[in-house]
Amino acid sequence: MEYVNQDNLDLDEFNSRTKQKYIKEPINVFWCPKCRFIYIGLPDCHLAFIDANNLEKIRADFNRPAEFKCSGCDFIFPDVFLVSDQGYKFRVPIEEVRKSSWVWIIKKRKDFEARPIIRHKRH
Repeated sequence: MEYVNQDNLDLDEFNSRTKQKYIKEPINVFWCPKCRFIYIGLPDCHLAFIDANNLEKIRADFNRPAEFKCSGCDFIFPDVFLVSDQGYKFRVPIEEVRKSSWVWIIKKRKDFEARPIIRHKRH
């Protein structure tokens, strides 16, 4: 199973949709292990985007020592959960993001690009 990481995020699309406000910030895609609510987190500025269709909906309590409750089910995330030894529980499979409204944060697949046809000469 392939998980979301910095290499498969479409940062240009994110920067475009956020009007370049967070261009230098590291981005984390994570989810609630209980209800699978997906977030885009900016740990350095303590923000979590909670709605892929409205990036004005932001939680400002992400990645702080205070408890961070899931917006979908009230699950309480452990302190500094993304960098702890339990961070793997919050990783999101790419296919789950592609099925969600956050699909735009993942780079487009190159699998479907047209490939040139190579014909070999017969001798």
